[in-house]
Amino acid sequence: MAKTFRDAVARLLKRLKLPLMVIAILLCIAMIAMPLVIRALDDAVERGLRHDIAWTGQHGRSELFSLARAVAVAEDSFSPERLADIELNLDILFARLNTWSTGAFGQFVAGDPRRKALLATIARQLEDIETIVRAPDIDARLADLHRKVMALELPISELASMAYAFYQLDRANSSEDLRFLHKVHFAITLSLIAISTLLILGLSWSNRSLVKSYRLQRTIAQQNAYLASFDMLTGLANRKFFMTGLEAAVQQRREGQTLVVVAIDLDGFKPINDVLGHKAGDALLAEIGGRLTRFQDRQAQACSARFGGDEFMVLLVTEDHLPGIEATLAELHEMLRAPLRIDDHFLSIDATLGFSFVTEDGLGAEELVHRADLALTTGKLEGKSRRTLFDEAMLSRTLHRGRLEIELNEAHLETEIEPVYQPIVDLPSGKIVGVEALVRWRHPVRGLLPASEFIPAAESSGKITEIGRIMLERACRDAMRFPLPINVSVNLSPVQLMRMDIAEGVAAALARSGLAPQRLKLEITESVLMRDSRGTEALMRRLQAMGVTVSLDDFGTGYSSLSYLRNFPFDELKIDRSFVSEIGENPQAAGIVQIILLLARELRMSVVAEGIEQHDQAAMLMALGCARAQGYLFGRPMGFDDLCARLRAQNPPSLGAVA
Repeated sequence: MAKTFRDAVARLLKRLKLPLMVIAILLCIAMIAMPLVIRALDDAVERGLRHDIAWTGQHGRSELFSLARAVAVAEDSFSPERLADIELNLDILFARLNTWSTGAFGQFVAGDPRRKALLATIARQLEDIETIVRAPDIDARLADLHRKVMALELPISELASMAYAFYQLDRANSSEDLRFLHKVHFAITLSLIAISTLLILGLSWSNRSLVKSYRLQRTIAQQNAYLASFDMLTGLANRKFFMTGLEAAVQQRREGQTLVVVAIDLDGFKPINDVLGHKAGDALLAEIGGRLTRFQDRQAQACSARFGGDEFMVLLVTEDHLPGIEATLAELHEMLRAPLRIDDHFLSIDATLGFSFVTEDGLGAEELVHRADLALTTGKLEGKSRRTLFDEAMLSRTLHRGRLEIELNEAHLETEIEPVYQPIVDLPSGKIVGVEALVRWRHPVRGLLPASEFIPAAESSGKITEIGRIMLERACRDAMRFPLPINVSVNLSPVQLMRMDIAEGVAAALARSGLAPQRLKLEITESVLMRDSRGTEALMRRLQAMGVTVSLDDFGTGYSSLSYLRNFPFDELKIDRSFVSEIGENPQAAGIVQIILLLARELRMSVVAEGIEQHDQAAMLMALGCARAQGYLFGRPMGFDDLCARLRAQNPPSLGAVA
């Protein structure tokens, strides 16, 4: 088939040689002329669209009148609100002055000495007005302020009029140029259409069906070969191609060479994909694919692949030792976390990297990838945005976690899951005013296990939903039996929030126990807000409508964005123990705690300090204005009976006496 196709093309070219040469010359001429005409058209259009100069000038005049009205109103009846209105309008005028000094309007002003002089006059007069506005005795200088504001009318109006006249003249000139250039453009376009038509007619004179069949078969073969080896979205290798290359690299590794496999997972991809849509998510993945391609091009031997979703894999073949490998991966990490722009959004993205390497024979491709995945999973559990090297302990931890998942599935959680309670005290009196319910698993063989031992396995196995329900119901039921009507706090896991209807579960637990909603506090961490901000806000408002208190746990350990405090209706902040532990030694830690307390006071939120272990920490917190705290100083987590005994005997000395 290929030989027949080549013969047909050769006969066709022989017959069309002269016509094709003439058409090619005409096309060259048209292609040279077209960019010149288009560039001239662009220049003319740009001049014709400079209406923003006139618009900006006229808006300056309107903003001056707004300032004059604000001053006049303040003269009639001065108040802080009227002063704030004056300051706002003055800030708008300063912003307008900045607009006049830059961009197209700035070029317009720079083109004439008179305009520059007018702009300088306006700037000086605005500074004089600002001096009066910022003066402590402004209420006595309103008449003077009014005169100075009115004096601005002449230079601003003159500058606006000049801008409008300039716009009209420039528009007239550009319109004439546009008409001429459109004619030229139209003529060239018609010529191109005519030439293209002739060319198409000449080429269609060949055996089109043969050419089409051949090209179609070739295209399909190329696409199939590409799809079999590469990811369409990112242009990177796919899993199959990567594993084939890794197996070859393992088999061909020379003495002294190190094979490094890096597993990559994007941090924060899901919120971007959910909020901005899949189109933005795809654009982000394509950009990451481009970055990985640029990274591998700079390495001696490397291959990048997309394994699916936001998971990527990189293979490095190097002769570096561990320090050199870590330096290369640090460079890769910085490339991945660089901010990027998608549509009109500037986005920050981060990544967690797990890597394994082999310097001697024995490990296969699948095992290398598995170890890199384990290192990645460990890094994400330890806080994300990390580069984690695989070690053998990860295998044992994975096996241990797998066994725990099996045992959780076989456990009778209703009887084996139980809460313990850590007191929350009022610092001035030392009395217990609340408790935090902490989960424990009374394992039939391993004994009483803390949350850190089994909660990760519970989250991955899906048992966290049942455990969360049991804890909520037990805590509410126990609180009804406390000797004193103190509050009880219950932690909510991020996975639990995604997998169960919290509001419905809380309502059911309160109804079954009879506990007043005001005595129940639910604690969530900042990571929950990052996963589903809209859903979390709606949930918090539903809970608060029921009367339940919502607390932000471990404040200061995550992103600690002030937007969380502004956008989410928290009732309470819990200061993380990392600040409290350094409060007596590090002035910065004390300063941060004081700022958190002031912020919470302004937002009408209560505050609890966590991790109090020493008397001087408690004394300093009380001196800073923190009224409530919890930690080993006031009691370790205890069972229900021990807590009830503490509450019945509650008559502790004041903090001053203890200290």
